[in-house]
Amino acid sequence: MPTEIHDAHQRWAISSITPWYARGLISLQENELLGSGPGTSFTGFAGMYQGSHKEPDSFFRADSLPFPSIVNEAGSSESFPHLRNDKDLWMHGCAFVELVILLSWTKVSGNRIKGIIEVWRRNGAGGLSVTEMPILPRPVPPPASELIEFTRGQLFGPAAIAGQNPDTVLSLDVSRLRMIAEEVITLRMGLTPA
Repeated sequence: MPTEIHDAHQRWAISSITPWYARGLISLQENELLGSGPGTSFTGFAGMYQGSHKEPDSFFRADSLPFPSIVNEAGSSESFPHLRNDKDLWMHGCAFVELVILLSWTKVSGNRIKGIIEVWRRNGAGGLSVTEMPILPRPVPPPASELIEFTRGQLFGPAAIAGQNPDTVLSLDVSRLRMIAEEVITLRMGLTPA
């Protein structure tokens, strides 16, 4: 799968931080503490993943913490089993990680690209739950919500700043990712969104 669509989620993730701050959902101090980006290599995983290292496709992390709280991994449909293995490394090898977002892009007939998201999160019973959301083609009818929600407490974890409400809900908007993906597919790849 071409790299252009593989990287669309990086712009999506990074561009989400400014609206959180602009709407007063995170403070200036939290905005400055929050790191986001691709390519950082993480080590220090626990259990059967001890000795592993991993570079997520993108992540959110309070810069004072050793691990991210939210991880994005992207690939083609053929690599989806590997992405699920990556999810296991993040969720079972590191207690800091709260959400893993897997993005799968597939080239289908007619030079079209389709995409789905799996959102993996910790549930209250000590296990994991998953939610699947379509990116492309656009869902018809549109779902009631296309937000991947999490709390300020989940995002900042033990680096939370005193006096801030850990239950404040933040989100990543899948419809925004879809707009970015459509732009990338059309303008940079010369293909068609499914």
